[in-house]
Amino acid sequence: MKIQYFLYFICLGWAQSWYNHPEINWETIETEHFLIHFHKETQRSAQEAAAVAEKIYEPITTLYEFEPDSKVNIIIKDTDDYSNGAAYYYDNKIEIWALPLDFDLRGAHRWINNVITHEFIHIIQIGASMKYSRRYPATFIQTMSYEDEVREDVLYGYPNTLISYPIPGVSVPPWLAEGSAQYMLPSLKYDYWDSHRDMIVRDRIFNNNLLTFDEMNTFGKKGIGNESIYNQGFLFVSWLVEKYGIKVLHSISKELSNPLQYSISRAIESVTNVSGHILYSQWAEELEEYYTKSMKKQINEYNRSSNILISDGTTNIHPSWSSKGNSFIYLSNQKNDYFGQTDLFIYNIDDSTSEKISSAVHTKPIWINDSLLVYVKRSKPNKWGSKYFDLYQYNLKNKEEKRKTFGSRMTSPAYNKKLNKIASISTYDGTSNIFLSTNDFIDSDTIVFKKLTNFNNGMQLLSLSWIGDSLLVDGYLNHGRKIYSVDLNSGDINLVSSELWDSRNPELINNGWIYSSDKSGIYNLIEEKNGEIKVLTNVIGGAFMPSVSNEGKILYSLYENGSYKIALIDNIQYQDEDLVGYGKDVYKNRPNVEILFGEEIESRPYEEELSQMAIIPKLMFDYSTFKPGIYFYSDEIINRYSIFGGFSFNSLKDLDLFLLLEFKKYLVTFYSNLFWVTRHRNASDSNPFYYPRANGLQVENIKIKNDLTFLLFSGDIGSRINLKGNKFWFEYNYTNYREHVSQNVSQIIEYNGTIDTNQFNGEIAFDYFRGHALTLKYKLNTEKPAYLRSMLPGNGWNVESNLSFEWNNFMDGFAVSEEYSTFGANFTSHNTFRITAMIQKYLTLNKSKKITSTISAFGGALTNSSIDDFFYFFGGGMPGIKGYTFYEQSLTGPYLLIGTSKIRVPIFLEKNLVLGHMNFQNLSIGSVLQLGGAMDTINFKKFVDEKLYKISGGLELRGSGFSFFSYPTAVSYEYHNPIRDFEKKGNHYLTILFDF
Repeated sequence: MKIQYFLYFICLGWAQSWYNHPEINWETIETEHFLIHFHKETQRSAQEAAAVAEKIYEPITTLYEFEPDSKVNIIIKDTDDYSNGAAYYYDNKIEIWALPLDFDLRGAHRWINNVITHEFIHIIQIGASMKYSRRYPATFIQTMSYEDEVREDVLYGYPNTLISYPIPGVSVPPWLAEGSAQYMLPSLKYDYWDSHRDMIVRDRIFNNNLLTFDEMNTFGKKGIGNESIYNQGFLFVSWLVEKYGIKVLHSISKELSNPLQYSISRAIESVTNVSGHILYSQWAEELEEYYTKSMKKQINEYNRSSNILISDGTTNIHPSWSSKGNSFIYLSNQKNDYFGQTDLFIYNIDDSTSEKISSAVHTKPIWINDSLLVYVKRSKPNKWGSKYFDLYQYNLKNKEEKRKTFGSRMTSPAYNKKLNKIASISTYDGTSNIFLSTNDFIDSDTIVFKKLTNFNNGMQLLSLSWIGDSLLVDGYLNHGRKIYSVDLNSGDINLVSSELWDSRNPELINNGWIYSSDKSGIYNLIEEKNGEIKVLTNVIGGAFMPSVSNEGKILYSLYENGSYKIALIDNIQYQDEDLVGYGKDVYKNRPNVEILFGEEIESRPYEEELSQMAIIPKLMFDYSTFKPGIYFYSDEIINRYSIFGGFSFNSLKDLDLFLLLEFKKYLVTFYSNLFWVTRHRNASDSNPFYYPRANGLQVENIKIKNDLTFLLFSGDIGSRINLKGNKFWFEYNYTNYREHVSQNVSQIIEYNGTIDTNQFNGEIAFDYFRGHALTLKYKLNTEKPAYLRSMLPGNGWNVESNLSFEWNNFMDGFAVSEEYSTFGANFTSHNTFRITAMIQKYLTLNKSKKITSTISAFGGALTNSSIDDFFYFFGGGMPGIKGYTFYEQSLTGPYLLIGTSKIRVPIFLEKNLVLGHMNFQNLSIGSVLQLGGAMDTINFKKFVDEKLYKISGGLELRGSGFSFFSYPTAVSYEYHNPIRDFEKKGNHYLTILFDF
């Protein structure tokens, strides 16, 4: 038996971290119920987090009647220009990025106050829904089956079926989890139902595409799909609270903690006596009635008075006119799957064509002159792995892009031609400040900035605009964006818009200014001049990000039918304010809670601590035996090291044991992977034999029965590092295979009519393989992020290569050692270099239908071709040419080449077929053609001329979705058949795992 096949299954899904940030010095603030871990770059955010956490602890735990069994760890980091929060409810841990969220599908709410409350509700609400203690997250049902074909030196064929399916210890649908976290409590309104959330739901209602109850139960959607789960969940939770009281949230959570309750619809019915599906239908009906009634007059009077110029994709934002007015630039996610995946385009008015200029651009781009652009991109990782926003310059004449800042964290640039200055915003420790350029940057290699403002209070600034020589900025300290003027001498800011509603994106227009406002409950464009305010648009969705040409034409981003579009107003027509939005007094219902800044709490140096060890039972069926066991894992709180292991055993006393360790305190990650496997083969029942004479004849009165035990060990110790996307591993491996033989010899003797039986017993144990290897691995993946990239990979390359030198000692019978004069296994060396390389090219053949293709080539070579075939490449089975079994003799050799071509066509995408506890969302069918073979020597002419290669064709079905609301599930079935070798039967392959 070869241990590699065992490792293939065990290591599936084991995540690896790549950036460890050893440059950071961590400290800890301890409060009554929390441990807040931070580095000096997040000290202000940590103090605020401590104040918020203690403020919200008692009301939230009281509502859900649940308290954590230990202090909750909150980690505040600011190592990248990235914004998010995550609740690890099985670890009692919250991880927060200090950079406030700036997302065009959400309103503006003070970040730390909001996100700490949101994530802590996850900890408590999901904790109250756990079916068991947090030490036992799930149970896995697993099985493996094998090909029939084997070699003499292996016990089983190669796996052709791999199934690992969870039975989770918590099953909370995302709409309930996210809806509860956004609803918060009446006394804790650090978030509220804002105009962005209302816009998305309202737009779905009027376009008849509200997510169904089952669609709300799982993520895994593109465009605005996932965000719609947040919005509908928020509104549905609010409706349930209004109908049944706030205790309904606790009651549903408690019902979900029942070990037998995995249905959210039945859980709701147990609490309310009405099923979740029926309540959803009532809510949706009331929702449609509410919006139709609230907007009846506006819908009847609605006249868009705008031309849609660009509608491809779901995100078309930040249009900006050129000075000549014959073109404009904008950001768009057209040809991309995700909302925030925006590129920079230029649109030509004369021929209505768009051209892509640069990829992965964020915030508003600006014109310096008619041929020079400046914009924001997230730069490649620095030496510590941090990715920060920087300014880039693009020359339309020579089509050259140039990076202008390095680690500046600059966003939202604005250019003043008269002053020849760029103003930009940089955010550090959750606080934004404005910077002004100080050099003649157009011909310089870099842009040099000087800090203008000096905030240190969590103020968030988002967009800048020059109105003549005055600088305007929009931002927020509490709820809702406001517009401020900036004093260029002192850096002070003064409010110039109302405090009561959200105002954003100010731009110059005809000696006045234009901006987007939600005063009416719906974002529309407002013109303000000489104290007079006029409404420029009356939309049902939302109007944002205006840009005014020198001729007075207005470009803006229009949210309509689930996406942002670029719209043009040729002729301004002022709107009747009474017919815009919901009315004049909507803003009066908006909360404005007290901001919790936090007082200075003394910190101490961070002390490393492992999280509570998690135990995951597994029920495994392997080679027709029941093999129960457990997995266990634990991470250090800030991920400095981790441990993951497991074991299983069966009635044959076979044992599988593994232990994976990672140490991540330095720039390089160190790791060790240890595997032990034992297998027993009882020859008494399966294969007794008679004693053989030297001449080959068998002595029929001497029967031998051997009971065999194989003890296999493999251990790696190595390091890995990511250098700007290039991943490297360097590792040492030791492998030892040992056999233990318990022999029983029965000799039957017949003499003078008497039959006697003599029994002889003996045992022997010996190593039959000892191997050492040094390996350098390399991987580069340039695959474009895309929806279902593992199922239907998009454009890009994947390159992997290994270079190893192996010291292999393999048993060659028994002999007397000349050195020690002892009898034992005789080893011969089979040393060799082993070289493998794999190149995959991913292609999108049809973007709209998402038809994809993968072309790959694999090659392997041993420099010592005369070694034992135990060390050869095996070219069939699941990892090779699938029409042949793994041990196919004609695909075994010291040299191996395999070419594969796949085409995958979706049958359906983003559907929601409920099968038991699984929501199937995507299904594809694919065809596979493979060609390759093994060679004894590198002679391609002979390989081709004598047709030593094999050809295989196959079909595959791939389905993906979620089980129990949140567990990714990937199902793959394949059938492959040899082409030309018609006497060989086809092969079936089945996997049910978390991913493909």
